[in-house]
Amino acid sequence: MNRYKHTETGEIKTHQQWQNELSMSFHADRLPEFLIVPQHIAPEPTLEQRRERQRQILKQERIERVSAPINNVQVATPEDRENVQWTASNVESADWIMADNTVQTMTAADLQAVISQYPLRKMELFGVYAGLLAQLAESDEPELIVWPDN
Repeated sequence: MNRYKHTETGEIKTHQQWQNELSMSFHADRLPEFLIVPQHIAPEPTLEQRRERQRQILKQERIERVSAPINNVQVATPEDRENVQWTASNVESADWIMADNTVQTMTAADLQAVISQYPLRKMELFGVYAGLLAQLAESDEPELIVWPDN
């Protein structure tokens, strides 16, 4: 529904309401000179909305960091980690397709190191994330709360 604003009074009415009030017909492409299409200006987000948006950004970064390959071995999904665990427990070595799609011979010890490192990294990242959330709750500039560089 088309709405128009009177340039002097600031009134906003529908096309039909203006035609009725002015007792005249006009086309939407040829408005009377005193009517304009009001510009929608999105309200500025509140501090809480800005904090929530930044929290979502921090959370996505946490997910990406937790899921990143370890020693070029994929660990993003539970299936990835199960495959690494099974192989580490059942063979002495295996030709492994790495995260960068190269093939490398991995020993059981290499794969076990990946399995051992995953929960440690996850705990560390959740600790950093919790600290970032604490900073975020206190900040009046939530966009400045970001993950530290590694």
